[in-house]
Amino acid sequence: MKQLVVHTADDWPISAHLFEPKGKVLGGIIINSATAVPQGYYAAFAQYLSEQGFMVITYDYRGVGGSRAEEHPQQYKLSISAWGEKDLPAVLDWASNHYPDLNWHCIGHSVGGQLIGLAHNSHLLKSAWCVASQSGYWRYWQGRYKVKMWLTWYCIIPLSCALLGKMPGWLLGGESLNKRIAQQWASWGRHPNYILSHFVDTSTNTFAELKIPMHFSAIEDDLTLAPVRAVKAMSQCYTNANVSMNILRASEFSMTSIGHFGFFKRKHRDSLWGLPLDWINGQN
Repeated sequence: MKQLVVHTADDWPISAHLFEPKGKVLGGIIINSATAVPQGYYAAFAQYLSEQGFMVITYDYRGVGGSRAEEHPQQYKLSISAWGEKDLPAVLDWASNHYPDLNWHCIGHSVGGQLIGLAHNSHLLKSAWCVASQSGYWRYWQGRYKVKMWLTWYCIIPLSCALLGKMPGWLLGGESLNKRIAQQWASWGRHPNYILSHFVDTSTNTFAELKIPMHFSAIEDDLTLAPVRAVKAMSQCYTNANVSMNILRASEFSMTSIGHFGFFKRKHRDSLWGLPLDWINGQN
């Protein structure tokens, strides 16, 4: 594993790690993290992929983990849209420039699958596999989970940003979020078009330009953060991609639950981790 610093077009230092296979290199995979989750959470999974012959890159979005740069003089550059419009493109350019002979794929977790559509150079990807990547519009939830999402977007995030200047990490299951990032995220969650509300004209955008194979895996018991209906809505944002979708049911793997964060836990190495690998090998 090698530590890297990749500079974005607007000169933000992005912390990244490169996992190199020992033998023949079959392709490259970029791992897009979930919101406020540092890249280290995916290290075991990245190591597994490299052992199967793939060059793998993990990285932290600006404002998260090693890319916090709290002393950066231009904190106004922090936004969740910049994760897809600046950070991912920089990592993808770095990968394509340093290893131009490899087919590069992306595995996105939660927001990591959403951001692919914001990258102007996402056409450089051969394919993308998205785990629990959902539209955050609150009406896609049911029952008490719908109430919780409404409160998150309309009350919890606005109030915590106003009072604390950030969104506390305990609300996310990850790190604290800068208020600029959290406020934009909440504005998307209140809009029926969610991330597409970022575009003035939703009929012409970088989501519509993407034409690669994409697979979305929803998790049946992920009712709190990415219910099946929300994942399906996200997949439909990629109108011109070759999209497929499946539902992962814990019972099919002799488990009691998987949850939003469970897929990437080391204990699922032999049960779940081969699923995206087999699919990517089919696209490679």
